[in-house]
Amino acid sequence: MKTSKKVLGVVLTLIMLVNVFAVSVFAAYPDDAACALIVKTDKANYAPGDEVVLTVAVKATADVGPMLLTGQYELGYNSAVLEPYAASDTTLEGHGFAADAYFAGAYDASMSQVIYSETTMANGGSVTAGKGWDSVILYCVADNGSISKDCADAEATLFTVKMKIAANAADGTYTIGFNQDGYETNFTAYATDLNGGGLYGNDGSGFGKANLYDFGVAEFTVGAGGSTEPEQPTVKVNNLSTQVQWANKEAGLMNVGFRGQIAEGYNAADDKAGTTGPNGGDNLAKLTEVGFYLNGTKYQAYTIYNFVDGGYFYRVVVGNVSYDSEATFSAQAYVMIDGQEYKADASFETTGKAQYERAITVGMEAK
Repeated sequence: MKTSKKVLGVVLTLIMLVNVFAVSVFAAYPDDAACALIVKTDKANYAPGDEVVLTVAVKATADVGPMLLTGQYELGYNSAVLEPYAASDTTLEGHGFAADAYFAGAYDASMSQVIYSETTMANGGSVTAGKGWDSVILYCVADNGSISKDCADAEATLFTVKMKIAANAADGTYTIGFNQDGYETNFTAYATDLNGGGLYGNDGSGFGKANLYDFGVAEFTVGAGGSTEPEQPTVKVNNLSTQVQWANKEAGLMNVGFRGQIAEGYNAADDKAGTTGPNGGDNLAKLTEVGFYLNGTKYQAYTIYNFVDGGYFYRVVVGNVSYDSEATFSAQAYVMIDGQEYKADASFETTGKAQYERAITVGMEAK
């Protein structure tokens, strides 16, 4: 169960604006793709023999809808640099697999497996050209379909898994990423949406996009500077979600809450308490400001809450939003930590009409 607590002790303000609002829109990835496949390494630089922890995540448009953990995630890599974590173990657990805490209750280990490059290639598989890759590894993850997650506002982390830097890997810069051939040519790989039961191929026309997938790639270096110690995380800010309720149903006016998230790189327990913020109240020395850019103008929130396992979130509320407005509105989460501003990867946009239509599908009473 998620718990919350205030760590900035000032009441959240209600910002009264006319005809402004926000909703989930896929904006952080190329406009021609409906679903982004994301892979990250735990460090930027490694030494030969180092362990590599990969994080696999997904982000999908509102048209695609909620995503599941289950899928077949095929990664391409250079076998002279990277090696599977286990030499022959076909269980995910043998490769250091861990489902994200959000999805862990749905994971089915009995139906999951790892398929090595030799098997994939022997069955007609191929590696995407021009990437410097010669091998693939396929993580086949099963679940019971009971847990899904909307990820139009912020990416959904699915799982982590491990690989190794080869003992004789040469110094240099390399990549690991989703093997496009596996998804659109060989049909050995896919991610799974709740509504459709699977995203196959790479035709995004069913979702109004040219491509179904944006194939993520992670870059890393190997060299004398490699370290077995993880690097300090950078601050990661997400546009988390929106919330909506009637402010005046008869007048057709709504209140909309913009929810931002500090997902990485900040821990309130390590901060310096006891200072007074610029707006009064008990503030924290490192974290001095949180809020949203609304159509390019800053609006602050003065309370943040601890997700415990999911970072920190805060909210800016916008009032007097017309339920049928088609005016465009743009929002982007930001924070100030140690005097430096960090923003979400991109702003997201919508119309009042779209926000109203989304809200009534999730339980708000129709006008």
